[in-house]
Amino acid sequence: METNQAEIVFSIRSHAGVDVREGVFFPADKEEVKNLNGQIRKNKIRVSGTVPGGKDPDYLYYRAAGSRGMTAFLQSLEKMPWIESAYLKPGSEDPTH
Repeated sequence: METNQAEIVFSIRSHAGVDVREGVFFPADKEEVKNLNGQIRKNKIRVSGTVPGGKDPDYLYYRAAGSRGMTAFLQSLEKMPWIESAYLKPGSEDPTH
């Protein structure tokens, strides 16, 4: 991660019907997802994920990294009912805040 990058770690409830594919949230037609995807595109936020081990994990874990708009993105994530947790990774500071 670059020095001027902030990183957010977040988890999505596995049965929420929301996923991350190719760096954006799906299904893209959900109104709440449109706002997040707009922030991703506008601020060039990179979203990637990993699924924890196990056949049916309770949560899907992801990270988002970017150099701008990360505080607003975090606040938007925290409002989503399908987000279990979201936080700015320690040692990572949003340079636009």
